[in-house]
Amino acid sequence: MEADIRKGALKMIVFEELVYQEAVRRKMMVPPTRMDRAMMDFRKQFPNQDEYEKFLKTETNNSPQMLRTRVRSSILIEEMLKLNVDDKAVVSVAEARAYYDKNPDKFRIPDSLSLQTISILPPPNATPEQLKDVRKRAEPAHPTAPLGVYHTVGQNACSSYHQT
Repeated sequence: MEADIRKGALKMIVFEELVYQEAVRRKMMVPPTRMDRAMMDFRKQFPNQDEYEKFLKTETNNSPQMLRTRVRSSILIEEMLKLNVDDKAVVSVAEARAYYDKNPDKFRIPDSLSLQTISILPPPNATPEQLKDVRKRAEPAHPTAPLGVYHTVGQNACSSYHQT
C-alpha cells in the first residue's frame, strides 16, 4: 500500500511538472498584482511571523525568492488546468437534459428495503411474570415501525403482531 501511495505521489509530481512546462512553453505569465495577492494570501495562513519564518527556513532554505517561484509555478499550473480542463468541460443544461433523456438507466436507483430488528430475550426458564415483563418492554420498542411488527417472546411462549 505504501508503494502505491509513493507511486501515485510521483505520478502527481510528474504531471504537475509537465503542466508547468507546457505553461512556460506557451509563455503564460502571472500578472504582478495576482502574484502579490497570492503571496499575501499565502502569508496569511501562518498565525505569526515566527511560524512563517520557520516555514521559510525548512521549506525554502530561507529564500523568499524560492517561495515566490513555487507560488508562481502553482498559479501557472492552476491556470493551465483551468484553461484546458475546466473551461472545456462546460456542459449546458440542454446537453445534460439530452444525455439524461437518452440514458435513463444510468440514473435509475434500484428499489431497496431496509430492515432492522430489535430482540428482547427473556432469561432461560422465564416465569410467566418475566415473560409478561419482556412483552411489555418489547411492544413499545418501536411504535413508529411501518406496516406490521412481530414481537415474539420466549421460544414459543407468546407472540403478537400489530399494525402501526
